[in-house]
Amino acid sequence: MAGCKHDADAPQCYAGTVLGASCYDGLIISVDAQYPIGQPADYGFAPGDSTRLSYQNVIGALNSNELAQFNKPGQRIYFTCTGDTQGFSNFGFCNHMGIALLKHHVVLTSFSASPCGPAGR
Repeated sequence: MAGCKHDADAPQCYAGTVLGASCYDGLIISVDAQYPIGQPADYGFAPGDSTRLSYQNVIGALNSNELAQFNKPGQRIYFTCTGDTQGFSNFGFCNHMGIALLKHHVVLTSFSASPCGPAGR
């Protein structure tokens, strides 16, 4: 994965829009285009028809219940992250068989509904 690497003194702040959640992928976020840390993915359907919606820069955040308040499609989210997902479980219990949609999973080290400080930090 190209992103979620950051300087310890000044972590990169990313911005995106919540698409939804999956028990396999966690909170699914369409990251703003200027931060190419995700992957292309089809997720959801266009309103009023069955056309799949495509996004170019999608990640799955595996912070589990910490992110439940952001599980609202369309919600803006600002965050710092790490690509180290060891020790983190998926968003919730999966009561059906399936496979993960995404390959790019991250752990958010901080997150907010408010924009980050000056200069995108």
